[in-house]
Amino acid sequence: MVRVYQNLGKKSEILKFLTRWAVVGVVYRLLMGAMRIYWKIFMRITQAISRRQELRSDELAYHIAGSQALIDGLECIRRCHAVLNSYWNSVVLPVAASGFQPQVAEGFSALYERAADCQSDNGIYSEAERRGKIVPVRYAPAAQSAH
Repeated sequence: MVRVYQNLGKKSEILKFLTRWAVVGVVYRLLMGAMRIYWKIFMRITQAISRRQELRSDELAYHIAGSQALIDGLECIRRCHAVLNSYWNSVVLPVAASGFQPQVAEGFSALYERAADCQSDNGIYSEAERRGKIVPVRYAPAAQSAH
């Protein structure tokens, strides 16, 4: 071991040491660059496949159930999304932070049905959506839900 430290004091050994680390750095950069290129290609291909599957499933839904059912389903997804953020932030997170396990499905169903009452004739949440608020249903956790 002493001999290794004595050899490090020589100029040639220091240059060998630095050269090795320079080679390691170059190889590392080349490998990471190749991995980045691979990752970008991989993500583009998988996203293209996923998008194609999504379009095909929409097309099949149109042919099987008809255009009105597809429109109704897409509007339902949009309405659920409008209600979900309000429900998650005002009910689920506070209940979970207080140490209880929230009943996510039942509470969301109740809130969604209540929000459906606010629905206007043209199929959108006009007033509640414009204000950005949908009044949440108050949630009282069940005694057995404490964990």
